[in-house]
Amino acid sequence: MTSTNRHPPPEGTPPGTPGPAVGGLGPGLPRGGGPAHKTPLGFGHLEQAVISVLWDARAGAWLTVGQVAALMSEPRGRTTVQATLAALWRKGHAERGRASGPRGSWRYRAACTREDYLTRRVLAVLAYSPDPEGTLTRVIAQVTAP
Repeated sequence: MTSTNRHPPPEGTPPGTPGPAVGGLGPGLPRGGGPAHKTPLGFGHLEQAVISVLWDARAGAWLTVGQVAALMSEPRGRTTVQATLAALWRKGHAERGRASGPRGSWRYRAACTREDYLTRRVLAVLAYSPDPEGTLTRVIAQVTAP
């Protein structure tokens, strides 16, 4: 049975090769959010903007959704910011707690510092090297070169 959610393959494509998915980015790539949509730190672009606000806040400061939205460099709706903060919390990148008062809205803060996060990312990448120390030495030499 032929799938109805694919475009026909481009001319010259070998027989049996599926065409790109309708509404997607190609075979096997979902609409939005695929690897091509991640920043070098592994976040989506909106997640990166939101976590940067949390990282830039005073150490350990709790921020409401409205405060995060107000501090973003590009204006975003509160609902969008709220959904992004909830996603960061579910992924373990943010902590969440109830604000005091009758409304008790959610407040958020970064689960770790930017430096701690970057250290974990670098260590994760170095784990793929057969010579992590040599690789790190090369990186340091490039960073400190005039």
